Amino acid sequence: MQFHRVSTSKCRLRLDYLYPNVQIYLPGEITQTTPVNKEGQINKKIINGKKVWNDRIDLINNQNMDYEEKQIKLSEMTKLLSYFTFTVYKIPKYVEEKFGVYYIEGGEEFLENGKFNREEYEKRWKIIEQEVTL
Repeated sequence: MQFHRVSTSKCRLRLDYLYPNVQIYLPGEITQTTPVNKEGQINKKIINGKKVWNDRIDLINNQNMDYEEKQIKLSEMTKLLSYFTFTVYKIPKYVEEKFGVYYIEGGEEFLENGKFNREEYEKRWKIIEQEVTL
């Protein structure tokens, strides 16, 4: 049996093997631009992340709606939720998980022009590291 030496400078550590993917929700406001309409106007719509989240909670907790109808509405809501949902590899400290996502109140400070500012997030939030069993 032969062993080959691998240069450590060519190896990269993949964080997704060490930490689970954690979904965070950063409520804020983004502007959604739609294509030009027949009159040549660009339509802009402001989407409020906090309202989208609260609508999702209300929908999940609605006991009077048929299962099929609820699933269709949740599926339609997925696109709106995705504007405010981001993946990180560390669990946020002091944040409670709801429905598989960590909702971060005041998270709009980590959004710049609708994009997640990961550096600011890691600087400003105290992050706990999950123990890894190898």
